[in-house]
Amino acid sequence: MCDVHRSTLTHVTPEVIPPALAIAERDGLSGRDLMVAIAAGCEVTTRIGLTRFAGERR
Repeated sequence: MCDVHRSTLTHVTPEVIPPALAIAERDGLSGRDLMVAIAAGCEVTTRIGLTRFAGERR
């Protein structure tokens, strides 16, 4: 499976999942908290990418 977000030319999960897993393990967070963190991280990463390329899209 390819996780490229084509509009931003970004691989979202490699930037989000490893730190989310590490922080969840370090802080003893629940699986639900981990899933919320991953969803939020993917959303933020994508929105930053969209903002970055906003002037280049037509």
